[in-house]
Amino acid sequence: MGIQFERRLPVAPRPSTFVDHVPFGRKLTEIAGTLIMLCQSVLIALPAVLIAVMKRPSLLLDRQQRRRIAFGSIWRYFGPSIDDLYRPYKTELLAMAEGVVIDIGSGTGQNLKYLSHDKITRLVLIEFNSTMYPALTRSAIDAGFEGKFEILGFGAEDAHRIKKTTGLTPGSVDTVISVLALCGIPQSQEVIDSLYEYLKPGGQFLFFEHCASPHEPTLFWQRLINPIWTLVMDGCELDRPTGDMIINHEWTEAQVWRLPIESRFSLSPKEVGFARK
Repeated sequence: MGIQFERRLPVAPRPSTFVDHVPFGRKLTEIAGTLIMLCQSVLIALPAVLIAVMKRPSLLLDRQQRRRIAFGSIWRYFGPSIDDLYRPYKTELLAMAEGVVIDIGSGTGQNLKYLSHDKITRLVLIEFNSTMYPALTRSAIDAGFEGKFEILGFGAEDAHRIKKTTGLTPGSVDTVISVLALCGIPQSQEVIDSLYEYLKPGGQFLFFEHCASPHEPTLFWQRLINPIWTLVMDGCELDRPTGDMIINHEWTEAQVWRLPIESRFSLSPKEVGFARK
């Protein structure tokens, strides 16, 4: 891959590949940035939920839907800026997608523009949050997938429903994509196991996820903040070792990178990589 990632091979001990000599101001920014985002998210979500409840009082009895409305409003606000920040990395990674593709946690479809529509024959978008569907549909059409995409209205934790809903069988999928999705999916290891079975021999798992920090002081802060973060962000967990969970299979090839734009003080360090079955 042409982008200069900090490389981490799954067969080797996890090295400290983050920027080591970090000015105090950057340390403060990386730590405070996540806390500020958390506070902003509360301020964004509360009015959205209140307005929705005023329009439909029955939502008072539907905690799950209130959380979906809250997170939908948060992601619509932060999603574009997050997408812009990591555009170079996602552009190169997602261009590798081909054939029959399953994209989990598709959200509003911000990542679909990075896919090469001429290389993809079928695009299955798994997204449980119905407040995202209008934007997701527009994004898929704008990216050139009209007539080739379908939205499955359940979470990736229900991956066993893929066969019943789509007709796809284990060993029939060319590419699985997960971008900032597995952090918030219940039983994510079981989900990864199921998606692994759907991949055909030679199929690939492409991922861009934030993960637990290998830096112990940072991991302490992740675990401290995580209960509140999870509540506000609809189940997303800061301290989930997602990269390791993905490569914990018998892949013929697997590579994971950390991003050099992040230091070891980041409370949301990203790992980007691919694994081939």
